Amino acid sequence: MLNYPIIGIADSFSLSIYIVLYVIFRKHIRQFLGSDFKLYERGLFCWFIGTLLFFSLFYFYYGWGDTFNYFSYGKQLQKYLLSHPNAFFEIYFSKNISYLSQKSYYFYSMLPDLLLFENTSNYFVIKIVSLGLIFTFGSYLSLSLILTTFAYSSLWLIFSIYRRIYPDVQQFLYITVLLLPNTIIWGNGISKESLYLIGLGILFWGFYYFIIERKKSIKYIFAITFGSYLIFSIKSYIFFCIFPSLLTWKFLIGFYKYYNIVPKKTILFTLSTILSLALIGSLLGVGNFMSSFAINTIIEEALTYGNQVYELSESMNGSSYKLSDFDPTVFGVLKIIPEGLITALFRPFIWEIRKPINLLSSIEGVILFSIILYLIYKIGILKFLQTIFKSPNILFCLIFSTLFLIGISISSFNFGTLIRYKLPGEMFFVIGLCLIYYEGYLKPMKCNEENSAIYYN
Repeated sequence: MLNYPIIGIADSFSLSIYIVLYVIFRKHIRQFLGSDFKLYERGLFCWFIGTLLFFSLFYFYYGWGDTFNYFSYGKQLQKYLLSHPNAFFEIYFSKNISYLSQKSYYFYSMLPDLLLFENTSNYFVIKIVSLGLIFTFGSYLSLSLILTTFAYSSLWLIFSIYRRIYPDVQQFLYITVLLLPNTIIWGNGISKESLYLIGLGILFWGFYYFIIERKKSIKYIFAITFGSYLIFSIKSYIFFCIFPSLLTWKFLIGFYKYYNIVPKKTILFTLSTILSLALIGSLLGVGNFMSSFAINTIIEEALTYGNQVYELSESMNGSSYKLSDFDPTVFGVLKIIPEGLITALFRPFIWEIRKPINLLSSIEGVILFSIILYLIYKIGILKFLQTIFKSPNILFCLIFSTLFLIGISISSFNFGTLIRYKLPGEMFFVIGLCLIYYEGYLKPMKCNEENSAIYYN
């Protein structure tokens, strides 16, 4: 661990500059967003508060964390880069530190602590942080707020798309996409979460307009490419869940439109799920020469990692959990889907809380469960299920969230880790609930009111 001071004079200097820049460009941002500016700014302010909470939790509660590691090691890498600018391409196009240490003795002697970050995804984050620190004069807070702004703006792209499709529930979508407590606290700052949320929003935006809306523009191709690269470089399993789900979404939209039918049977849901799993298998398997990406291997490695996290958490009296025993195969995972979803969405239960930090997530789980019960009560269980199968948009949200949440529930085995990892799956699951509320309750009620008005007129 490097001992760079986290907060210092550089933060005051850098923050002052960026505040002045924001004041100067605020008028242009207002013109660009139009009537959405106030809504955007309010949400961003909430995320800035979340960034300060994120910093405070790691600084005062935990004492240290990955966010400070990324900053410290990024600072050291930045120092080396400024001293050796000719090494830019060698540094930023290598996969890990070990490669560089073998080629440069000076690099090895100057950055011995970076050998702890031989993990490719960790080093990728460090490289981004080191570049960002150049433009923020080495300020932790400024870079945190900038990454928070990018993450929030990327999720704003997702919100704008769903609002375009479902304008009648934009208030619910605004809260769901941008103001979920877990996302505000854990999806910002100098972290992997903020970076993959940036990639997720950009990928979703590019895919929707280029593939779904069929708008031909190089910017959408670039968005798909850049978003995919960012997600894959940081957390590849998110890419292996989101991209097949997006392709399934496109398939379902075309299927519904082509046949002009409203499916009411579970066969469509089964078909789309099988297609998603098949796509994941094709992406992960890609032949015998990449056997290390086989589905069973991935599951087994995830389970092994989860058990290691569980044992470490237990040894430190942490907030660990266990699932029922299952075979590390696709069929084994299918058996624990209900338990995995319950764990990812609703746990820790109130009686499972060991640390105050988990209380917010527990309360959020209670609220989410209450919302599901409310929807079933208002719509009815049969109509609730029919609504899911009628809409490809809802199916996409539930397919992705199911695949993702199952994956992280069998590999975390620690509530603190689970809370941070589940952000994308939880967000799309709640988006799905919003769409169910509209399609199953608001839309029929609106149609009935319009029919009544026509009848009486």
